[in-house]
Amino acid sequence: MVRFLSAAGSAIIFTALLCLFQYTPKDEVEPGVYHFGLGELFTIYLIYIAPIYLTLGIGVSWTADQYIRGKFRKLRAYVLSGAGITGLIAILTMQDDFILPALLLSVLLGAAAALVYWLTELWVGRICKKSRHVHHVRA
Repeated sequence: MVRFLSAAGSAIIFTALLCLFQYTPKDEVEPGVYHFGLGELFTIYLIYIAPIYLTLGIGVSWTADQYIRGKFRKLRAYVLSGAGITGLIAILTMQDDFILPALLLSVLLGAAAALVYWLTELWVGRICKKSRHVHHVRA
């Protein structure tokens, strides 16, 4: 349950962050050129980001919990996994046109996405632990 909530929350948070970086205010839009609104960007990004968090994020989290102890060792595993996964996806989608700056940006975004997941998982874990403690005290 914690992993699913963490993945869903991370997808929403990371999507919102990406939208803020990609959004063009109406004052800066060139005449005659269509730009996506904030709601449109959020919807499109969430459609792409949520399945990745729900499959790969939960999978990496489960694997890290099985083999790694310690918060910061898990952080390292998450960031390396996120960077590796997005780097691999970038290489596969580039095909013949290998562009190093695009690869580095993909790796950086993957590491940032993993960091968001790790922070969200810590936060959701603490909330769930507190709610379990409150329920046990009341019983």
